[in-house]
Amino acid sequence: MKDILLIVGNGKLATFFLHSHDIKTLSFDQKELVDVNSTVLLHCGSGRQLDEALDFCKSYQMPMIQASTSVNIQDIEVDFPLVDAPNLSIPILRFLQELKHLSKSFASSNKTIKESHQSTKTSPPKTALMIADILQVHEDQIISVREPIVQEEEFNIPKEYLNSHAIHEIEFFEEDVSITFKTQVFGKRTYILGAKKLLGIIDNLPARYIHISELIENGLI
Repeated sequence: MKDILLIVGNGKLATFFLHSHDIKTLSFDQKELVDVNSTVLLHCGSGRQLDEALDFCKSYQMPMIQASTSVNIQDIEVDFPLVDAPNLSIPILRFLQELKHLSKSFASSNKTIKESHQSTKTSPPKTALMIADILQVHEDQIISVREPIVQEEEFNIPKEYLNSHAIHEIEFFEEDVSITFKTQVFGKRTYILGAKKLLGIIDNLPARYIHISELIENGLI
């Protein structure tokens, strides 16, 4: 079984993986040290090194997990397992899968989507956009909360997670009845746990592009 991640990227998620004690990692700068039989490449960068990462995986037939939210690889043809996982939190992905079914039952309801992330985040959160797409709500209607005081008071976010959290709240309202669903992620450990689950099955995946939602639908993770 694969048990090492070769990390491509320099951002917060890449840094978190490289400093984690929960999983074995190497940076892409150390690629000459990898044991290709035990390693999976994890791309979580801006895309600047994506072509180099793909070429490296092709050369060694190394499986790859693409975990960046800022690149589009769905049209890429490969001869190794390439899992497209812009969100590595398996529980969140399972919820989004179920939300697709729920959306049909609540198609006539009024819907509100609210999200909270660290104050420095300026781009629309990928998960919030996915929720809006599933519920057919225009992205301009997503309510974003970035003020730390509001986050503490409204969402009870501990101070230590104000700079590392992701909360999404969905409310359906119809006939004087309100139904609320809420997802809450503190820290980034859920992404490591998701990556470890992929490591456990990636040797059994076909040599092609695979979106992580396909693995969820088939009950593989």
